[in-house]
Amino acid sequence: MRAWSSRNREKIKGYRRNASQRSRDRRREYQREWSNRNPGKRFGYVLQTRYGIGAAEYAALLEKQGGVCPICVEAPRLPSVDHDHDSGVVRGILCRTCNAALGIIGTVERLRAAMAYLCRS
Repeated sequence: MRAWSSRNREKIKGYRRNASQRSRDRRREYQREWSNRNPGKRFGYVLQTRYGIGAAEYAALLEKQGGVCPICVEAPRLPSVDHDHDSGVVRGILCRTCNAALGIIGTVERLRAAMAYLCRS
């Protein structure tokens, strides 16, 4: 067996690589199918693991905000959970655009500087 293995190293590597890829593909397909069959569970799992809140708390936050993003005051088409990256505290539900803008600006000081810049005309 050793003689065959040493002569066919590349063949063995190729088989292992392909087996690993097939396994990865099967796992991804299973996860995709499971997520499609259980959309609520997936959403709840993501909320709980990333932000420490359940689906009920998420719905309550959105309802408390009147179903709109508190920054642009529009119904969020793609709602995002806004949270403090340092403390992990959830602040609210924003539309994806406003949440991305807050992430880019980062700090209150930068936001004030940006507001001052925009007010200079």
